[in-house]
This record gives sequence, structure tokens and C-alpha cells, in this order.
Amino acid sequence: MHARDAASPEYDELYARQQKKEHKLAKLAGEKDAMERVARSKVGLWSDYGLAAVRDKFWYMVNEGTGFAKRSTWWDAFFLVLSGRGDEGIAGFFMRLLMNFVFNFTIGMVGTLPLSLSLSLSLCLMRRQQPTSGAYA
Repeated sequence: MHARDAASPEYDELYARQQKKEHKLAKLAGEKDAMERVARSKVGLWSDYGLAAVRDKFWYMVNEGTGFAKRSTWWDAFFLVLSGRGDEGIAGFFMRLLMNFVFNFTIGMVGTLPLSLSLSLSLCLMRRQQPTSGAYA
């Protein structure tokens, strides 16, 4: 941006309009969030909608863990090929990759478990419900 552009009345007018529109958008977004919070608190965590949200978050985290395992195994394969160790055949190479994938998958799932639990807890808090409220239902 040039100094002459910032000093022009045209720029000042457009900038003021943009600021006004952004303020209005932020206000509407806040109202929408407040309405969603009220709706989520009325529906409850143990309703079909609440359980679907928890289920969706869980499967999202499982996919993240699986993605971690795939990426890590790809890099393991890449560096195994670069190392050029010729003491094992193709079967040994694929067995090593399989074991690396199992290890990476385990690490990915163990890593995503606390995240999945924290997301479920945040859903409880977002709906203003106790996490143990379904134990007595």
C-alpha cells in the first residue's frame, strides 16, 4: 500500500465501510453462537444430536490417528529405501514396514485418545451438562 492511497478520501471511506461491515458481522456471529449455545444446552448431551456430535468427534480423532500412522510409515519407507540396506529381501522390507505401521498406528491411537476425551469433555461443557449426567439416566 502506498502512502498516497492511505491518505485519499476514497480509501478512508472504503476502509470505514469495511470496518462497519466487519463489526456487524462479528455481532451477528456472536448472536448466532449464543443461540447455538442455548439450543445445545436444551437438547442435552445424551440426546441423538449430542451423541452424534460426540461420535463425529471420536471418528474424526480416529481418522487423525490413522493419518499420523500413514504419514509416519511413508516416511519410514522413504528413509529405509534411502538407507539402502541390502541385508534383507523384499519380504523382510515389507514385514518391517508392516511392523512400523502397527507401531505408528498404536502411537497414533494412544496420542489421539486424550484429545478425543478432551473434545468430549468440551462438548459436555459447551452443552452445560455434567459429564456423568448420563450415568443415572
